Amino acid sequence: MSPQPPRGQLKQARQDFDIRRPRRHRERRYWPILTFIVVFAIVAVVVWWRVLNSPQNAADSVSCAPTAQALAPHAVSVRVYNATDRNKLAAHVSSTLRTLGFSVIATANDPVQRKVTGIGEIRYGSVGGSQAKLVAAALPGAKLVRDTRTDASIDVALGPAFKLVAKSPAVKAASRHLRVTVIPSGC
Repeated sequence: MSPQPPRGQLKQARQDFDIRRPRRHRERRYWPILTFIVVFAIVAVVVWWRVLNSPQNAADSVSCAPTAQALAPHAVSVRVYNATDRNKLAAHVSSTLRTLGFSVIATANDPVQRKVTGIGEIRYGSVGGSQAKLVAAALPGAKLVRDTRTDASIDVALGPAFKLVAKSPAVKAASRHLRVTVIPSGC
């Protein structure tokens, strides 16, 4: 057996190496988190500086001013009505207008059932003036008749003197010169 140290020394040795004794806390390193906060703050300041001092804000880039665009035949909705006794006249004219690019939405006998003289009538409302002129380029000699409708649709009532639809170059030439006002969506 090994000799035991004196009692006072043993107690001191146990206190120095005692497992039950709480350990000292390590010193925390604050510089990594402080560096992160400083870098984040600098980036945030730079981003906001650029946003607030940009030459044009996003709200300014959306213009609600109406613009004038060339009127294309596919943007014109046309109803073709037969106001004569000739069979399938409206169907023949509808197919020809479709080949010219018009959007034909209906083909039937004239629902107004009034006497149409001459080549025919192009009926339009207050906002369909340019569209009616484009259809008139395809149907030379047809009379423009303004009615009370509020949309841009066009009705064509074919009369007894109707012979044929104009060729594509006449419609294309009219399309280049006619303008329609477009209001951007979201305004």
